[in-house]
Amino acid sequence: MDTVLWIIQSVLAFIFLHAGLCKTFYPTREMHYLGQHGVVGVSTPLVRIAGVAEIFGAYGLVIPLWLNIVPILTPIAAGCLAGVMVLATITNLTHKKYSQVAINLVLLGLCLLICIGRSIEPYY
Repeated sequence: MDTVLWIIQSVLAFIFLHAGLCKTFYPTREMHYLGQHGVVGVSTPLVRIAGVAEIFGAYGLVIPLWLNIVPILTPIAAGCLAGVMVLATITNLTHKKYSQVAINLVLLGLCLLICIGRSIEPYY
């Protein structure tokens, strides 16, 4: 089970790091071409804040448990990213971008899996 959780964590970290870097450093008008469809119509400061949160969350998914420095931060980061995905789902539903809702829900489920899996698995 540990290997499965590590694989999911790594994939999620890559996805959230890419999304966070795009939201933080690219102009809002160009993000649609990078696959960030949910940011159209959202204020730029809010997009930047979400991007920084996703970058920190991506590092939080992997670094604390990998270095064994306060490993409880990994499920906390996964829970926070699940909250970001709930907000992203609401935003996409509000803007009628239904194709993105499925992606948001899959990422939400994976974040919750990491949150629960790393909360109950003992740390050695």
